[in-house]
Amino acid sequence: MKSVKYTRIRAGLCRPLLAGAGAVALLVAPSLAAAACNFQMSATPLIRQVVKANGGTPMSDAQCAKLTKNNLRLHMNGEATVLAGVSVGWAIVTVSDKKTNLVSTEVSLNTVVNAKSASIDTAEKLLYSALENAIRDLDIDKANNALKVLAQDSRKR
Repeated sequence: MKSVKYTRIRAGLCRPLLAGAGAVALLVAPSLAAAACNFQMSATPLIRQVVKANGGTPMSDAQCAKLTKNNLRLHMNGEATVLAGVSVGWAIVTVSDKKTNLVSTEVSLNTVVNAKSASIDTAEKLLYSALENAIRDLDIDKANNALKVLAQDSRKR
């Protein structure tokens, strides 16, 4: 998975600040720049493609602020597929500490299916819905507390 830095450009969606090997700066209107919320994420190529196609990462301002405040990176994984005539999209998300690189044991996952429209296009839309649900349901405070416990345990060894 590739790590990318994102910024909030409007409520509910985030777009990348850095992509690929080089930095790619987004032009953000001055009125939006003051309210920008920067966070880092890692995601599979498919997740990055689906997020880009849908205009950004579906995340609330409160979640974005918690990631930033607690120095956390968002990790996203998932898949879109068609199985036995059913479109399926699933996503799993968690966070890691940017300083220690420890990954939280607390995760949020979601699966969305559609038996009426069997296509990869439908499955990718379902993947984005699953991602949106998983991010919304991720308890960032609980995930951060789990990271603190992991960090304490690793220091004891």
